Amino acid sequence: MKDIVRQSFRYLNRKMYTRGELYQKLVRDGFPKEEIEKTLQFLEERGYLNDEEFVKVYIEERRRLNPRGFGALTEELRRRGISLSLLESLREFFPGEEEVKDARRLIQEWLGEGKEKAEINNRLLRRGFSWEVIEKAWYEGEY
Repeated sequence: MKDIVRQSFRYLNRKMYTRGELYQKLVRDGFPKEEIEKTLQFLEERGYLNDEEFVKVYIEERRRLNPRGFGALTEELRRRGISLSLLESLREFFPGEEEVKDARRLIQEWLGEGKEKAEINNRLLRRGFSWEVIEKAWYEGEY
């Protein structure tokens, strides 16, 4: 078991991973699934692997660097192996008001670049913002 724990720490020392991502990496490395499960449980019990913390950090980083809407964030996290139960509680980490705030910030930025409203709306939709959020952002903003 020492080898698998050592390998897990090598991965986790470089960046944060979800349980699902680390599981896949260890499977690719050829470790037995039973050993992987025990190792992941060991890491979770000691706080080295925490999907909830991953979600918080991921959302903060995403909002700061490249804002996305709730729909896009949910899909990205689902692909990274975040459990359905944690995805269902995602609004705790990313409230609707914050999503509208991000949309307003993007609208302002893109208006400053001379973009038209229709193009801005399409960009927001592609980034996973819902029509409801987009309309609210236009309504609440001072442009």
